[in-house]
Amino acid sequence: SVSSGEAYLVKTLSGNLSTLYDLINEIKALVANNAVTIAREKLREAEELLDKAYADPTLYKFFSTEMAEIRDALSMLRSQV
Repeated sequence: SVSSGEAYLVKTLSGNLSTLYDLINEIKALVANNAVTIAREKLREAEELLDKAYADPTLYKFFSTEMAEIRDALSMLRSQV
């Protein structure tokens, strides 16, 4: 059972994951358009945000699978820039 406090926290933190998915899509578009310098900056931003997500035990508890998928996507993008 999830308390109302946990539910609020998960909703708020899941917004950070949504931001990460948006960044991944933006980085993919930048790579496709050969905007490598900007893609690298966005990739660094996404990696920092993901590091913060991994540091949060509640977020990890609820979204470990999604976080692993994001990490893999960022790793794949890192190899392209």
